[in-house]
Amino acid sequence: MRRILPLVCLVSFLLVSSVSGQLHWVPTNGPGLDVPTILEVNTNGDILAGRGRVLFRSIDAGVSWQRFPIPKSLGSVQGITTLPSAKIVLRMDGSVLVRTDADGSGAQILPFRIGTAIFADRAGVLFSVQNSSNILRSTNAGNSWDTVLGPQSESLAGFTADQLHYYVTTNSGIYTSTDKGASWKRCLNGLITANYYFILAGHAGHVWATCYDGSSSFLYFSTDYGLHWTRPCGADIHFAILANTNNEILFSNNQYFHDSSSTAFNLPGSLGHFELDSSGRWIAPTSYGTNLHYAATGKPSSWNGLSVPMSSLPTLFRANDRIFVGSGTSQYVQDSVGKWIPSQWKTASFLGVDRFDHSLLGTTSGSDLLRSTDSGAAWKNILGALPNGTVRVAVTAPARIYAATKGVFYSDDTGKTWSETNDNAIVGAVGSLCADSSGTLYACTATNLFKTTDGGNQWQQVTMPPKMNPGRIIANKSGTIAIYCSPNALVRSRNQGVTWELTVMPDQSAITDFLLSDSNDVYASSSTGVYYWPRASKGMYNLSDGLDSLGVNALARDAAGAIYASTTGAGVYKSVGVPLQLGVRTAITQPLIPAFPNPASERITIALPSAGVWSVTARDPLGRSISLHSVVSGESVQCDVDNLSPGAYELTLHSEKSTFYSRLVIVR
Repeated sequence: MRRILPLVCLVSFLLVSSVSGQLHWVPTNGPGLDVPTILEVNTNGDILAGRGRVLFRSIDAGVSWQRFPIPKSLGSVQGITTLPSAKIVLRMDGSVLVRTDADGSGAQILPFRIGTAIFADRAGVLFSVQNSSNILRSTNAGNSWDTVLGPQSESLAGFTADQLHYYVTTNSGIYTSTDKGASWKRCLNGLITANYYFILAGHAGHVWATCYDGSSSFLYFSTDYGLHWTRPCGADIHFAILANTNNEILFSNNQYFHDSSSTAFNLPGSLGHFELDSSGRWIAPTSYGTNLHYAATGKPSSWNGLSVPMSSLPTLFRANDRIFVGSGTSQYVQDSVGKWIPSQWKTASFLGVDRFDHSLLGTTSGSDLLRSTDSGAAWKNILGALPNGTVRVAVTAPARIYAATKGVFYSDDTGKTWSETNDNAIVGAVGSLCADSSGTLYACTATNLFKTTDGGNQWQQVTMPPKMNPGRIIANKSGTIAIYCSPNALVRSRNQGVTWELTVMPDQSAITDFLLSDSNDVYASSSTGVYYWPRASKGMYNLSDGLDSLGVNALARDAAGAIYASTTGAGVYKSVGVPLQLGVRTAITQPLIPAFPNPASERITIALPSAGVWSVTARDPLGRSISLHSVVSGESVQCDVDNLSPGAYELTLHSEKSTFYSRLVIVR
């Protein structure tokens, strides 16, 4: 009779679905810093703006924005064409065309690929210049296409159309067709023989074109469908962008043209792309201030900021109970109503926050150490007597500031005087520092972790798990520490490095940032979303519901416990829900049996609690079950795990009478 082995502990079993299903993310609508490469106004008035896979839609003239759904499998958006029915044609990676409804629903891949940009005339006919002699045309919103031949023996450069005429530019002149491309006639009156490259059809017979005669560019315009042309004096302009119903147009070099005259206007950071919204405003993407600007139609004398919540900012932190996001000295902060506004941040690049007195630490070049007590509006250099050298890292402890240059130094009078810690034991440059509320200080070099409990008088090397080199380290108030120790792995210790817990990202993605809560839970971000390592688990769970496959660059936690995530291209998102309160089977506790070795790479052994026929399955963080080859030997079962990808798993042991659980981390 086999003896029953004692159970190690009882834990609540958290299912993956319970964690990811109840905590989700919502956008905070900003800030808007990344410049849109796509800007279009739909025929129903919606504004569409974005870049790559990130596309936004506004139905209220830019006051608010919503993500436009784009399947990840389709890749990035290369161009947008709108149709009179308010449907949208997207040109995706690989020249794939996708047609959707105005809100992005009903996506349909069209049975044709367009290699160059496409556009629609006001009747909704789609066109694309296929090559130097052919134009593709679709009269049924892209379902099928036919070919329009250009003028014989001419090389096509540009094409435009209104309701009555087709126009093409060639390397010698301009041609027009009144029979939908069946025949072409050269425009002569007022034009020189030259290389014409751009043409734009306006309203009521107005047409604009530009040419190059070998030394300079000229603008020509016609008011009678191309029968007669005029070259306005002083209007040597390259590309006309858009014409409104009054035939007022803007040019790529910030020129306004109307009634034969042009006037320059000032739009800082203009990218030379303009659109008209449903209220009659010019709108343009810019690289100055907010990423969109608008002006009244007519001569645009002044422009106002209009923000699309697009950004990929690398720093996100909490200071003085406010959330900051930014890059270098460009920082944004949430105001009292949750709107992102430029902060008063000046001078310094962010180094850290003093969570004991709420001051900020920063640097301009590494050769100084700055401190701010007013959320970054003013900074004071506190380098003082600290030896010269680059300030690599700085951190605060109760009533003390530490900084690492050529060694680790401390100041108890906010930088007036500095003393060097006894860091002879520390070999190599210090890359990370942290301190808990007791004053215990940790310092990481490229290969080793050190700690001091007496303010730096004595340092002790802390043994790390095998093959784990310390990177960034953080500590909470209770003294728990968490360390980034490889591109996709984290370790956690609740007893100052005596024993360690290890976890890896379930999908092997590289960690971009991580948080350690006061309750010892860890949150980590990567290019695939946000993951959660509960204090009572050895595995990580996906917490990306609502992020729509967005990558995350940085994390921060506010005073109320909500987590903020700086995404790749879609601004900052905020978490809703509390993972600590999630769980199913809350009325049942399940026994947890240890597996050895743990972490493992090839084979594990699990002690069996009773006699019987046993089988073992593994569940990965995505909830997928994987059967393991197992052999019972004596009072234990041996399982081959070399087919498991690196990551955290929950093992289930089944017999005809009982079910038990175990935890396992696979490393390679």
